[in-house]
Amino acid sequence: MEKRERYSYGKLKDAIDVPNLISVQLDSYKEFVDKGIMEVLKKFSPIESKPHKADVKKGEKGFRLEFVRSRVGEPKYSEDECRLKDTTYSVPLYITIRIKDIHTSEIKESEALFGYLPIMTERGTFIINGAERVVVHQLVRSPGVYFVQEFEGSERIPTFYAHFLPEKGAWLEILLNVKKGILQARIDRKKKVKLPLLLKILDFVEPKDMLNIYPVQISVDEDELVFRQGSIVLEDVKDKNGEILIHTGEKLQEEMIPQILEAKVQKMLLAHPYMQKTVENLEDEEKAMTSDEAYIELFRKLRPGEIPRINIAKSYFNGLYFDPDHYDLTDIGRAKINAKLGLKVDSQVLTKEDIISSIKYILDIESHEERLDTKDHLGNKRVRTSGELMKLEFERGFSRVQKMIEDKLNLYNSLDKINIQSLINVRAVMATLQQFFASSQLSQFMDQVNPLAELTHKRRISALGPGGLRRERARFEVRDVHHSHYGRMCPIETPEGANIGLITSMAIFAQIDKYGFLRTPYRKVEKGKITDRIDYLMADEEGNYNIAPVNVSINPDNTLADEKVTVRFMESYRYVNKDQVNYIDVSSKQIVSVSAAMIPFIENDDANRALMGSNMQRQGVPIVNPQAPLVGTGMEKYVARDSGLIVLAKNPGTVKKVSSQEIVIERDDHQPDDVYKLVKYTRTNQDTVI
Repeated sequence: MEKRERYSYGKLKDAIDVPNLISVQLDSYKEFVDKGIMEVLKKFSPIESKPHKADVKKGEKGFRLEFVRSRVGEPKYSEDECRLKDTTYSVPLYITIRIKDIHTSEIKESEALFGYLPIMTERGTFIINGAERVVVHQLVRSPGVYFVQEFEGSERIPTFYAHFLPEKGAWLEILLNVKKGILQARIDRKKKVKLPLLLKILDFVEPKDMLNIYPVQISVDEDELVFRQGSIVLEDVKDKNGEILIHTGEKLQEEMIPQILEAKVQKMLLAHPYMQKTVENLEDEEKAMTSDEAYIELFRKLRPGEIPRINIAKSYFNGLYFDPDHYDLTDIGRAKINAKLGLKVDSQVLTKEDIISSIKYILDIESHEERLDTKDHLGNKRVRTSGELMKLEFERGFSRVQKMIEDKLNLYNSLDKINIQSLINVRAVMATLQQFFASSQLSQFMDQVNPLAELTHKRRISALGPGGLRRERARFEVRDVHHSHYGRMCPIETPEGANIGLITSMAIFAQIDKYGFLRTPYRKVEKGKITDRIDYLMADEEGNYNIAPVNVSINPDNTLADEKVTVRFMESYRYVNKDQVNYIDVSSKQIVSVSAAMIPFIENDDANRALMGSNMQRQGVPIVNPQAPLVGTGMEKYVARDSGLIVLAKNPGTVKKVSSQEIVIERDDHQPDDVYKLVKYTRTNQDTVI
């Protein structure tokens, strides 16, 4: 067959090559196998048994079980055999377990089979019961603290929220009702409570302690004093001789103003009006409450059916926010909270400092509304890759087994009698993983009508699924295109039905970093000259820079030709001097997904028609004698390369043998020959032929 020559008529050349389009799937699964499994086991390690009843008097202390390392074996069947036998393509997972007798320090170490782990094929898929499946990535809110404004009730009363969102555990919300001028708290998504009750359990017992959380310092002049009438004074006001004019705790009255002006007082420290109103809103008995009484009062409000006891109330609240077993912000959440509130805290649970800093921030936010967060900004969302989703399921499965291991250890009173393999219930560990692949919304029967359909399925991002959104409740704003999607998520390719905007595709050059945030590449521009340095920016980093489009005029020496350049800055465009440009796009197809990039001259299409076109390309049935298109976009070869359906030589060498079944290559480095099996007339999931 004659090879058709390809000519590129594009004026713009890409600054970087198109990356491997399924590397996100392959890399995330490799991370799970290499590190994720042991990270989960280390969370539960060590498991300790209670001393045997008969040995308590002798001072025995029981056994300590630790997980040392993990390894995976070889698959029992090949991919093709698994398809024919309707079985799962998996490998045995072995864990090395060490048991120590705490009393004698004697150690027993052995490798145990932990079950059979479904393994990803080289094409980024899983074969489960003979059918090929894909685990799609999930887009979820990132843990951290968010400051948002909502309008409540028919009167549309503005309310500001500080919302602490953990990866695991109860929510905490601090609310500022602007109309009432008071602060409230919502604990664990239950009803609102008065904020001072929460402050009392954080050791801010006296009203003066609460008022001093965020005092207001004013420069004294007559208008300011008239405006501040009724405010509580938080520091003695003295004249030049040191004589006290107003004592701490007194309210600023009208008759005091001439006195203050006459004494030429420069500064005064007053209570914040919202904080003052919040404290004054308390009943007398609530003001007099001790910390213990506040625990009991809050417990009574939140758990009305239970008898409030101080020890139960304390353990309930400490478990909600301050216990690592029940509450986890993760490294990402802690980094976001520290960055937002300007803290240097290292804890992965909430701290008193976090709550107090969020109160200060929310009291300040009414006059600085630009500091509010946008829920739909990609900087506030992260992607759970297929490897991370498997890690979460593995952790869920193992948490069920942990208690079984502990109970079995308790049955033994001698290290010699312990059979390490019998401690592990293999079926229980892997049952959750099997259930995940069989029934999860994120584990999907692969769309395999043609190679493009297969490839785009592996690059899909879903906002649905466990821990995500519900289709029925998803607002228009969540589904809409946001400026932070630029170069990260395709604004075109999305379904036309109920899932519109909830299921999207990664842009061609987008990458997912180790924290799950989407990044896109830009070329650095310094003093009007384009450099070869490529930086991958997160959505919230991008807001600090002026970014020029790829089609700006450039001189032969790589400097910007025009003195004034149109740039993107956050959600708008503006004209700046060329010296103020920080970055430039790397490619004209940076904004779109693989499917959309295969439509020639897509910039001339109406957006709705482009959406239909990118979806309909995936429905094209492969034909027996395929033909190359007369007009292409240059993306075709990358789709073919990464679809996994084209045989590519892994090493240089000489063709030794060719048949209808295989190609044998004799390698140049004198290693064993490479044998490539040919894929031909294969039935796909959708009954098409490849």
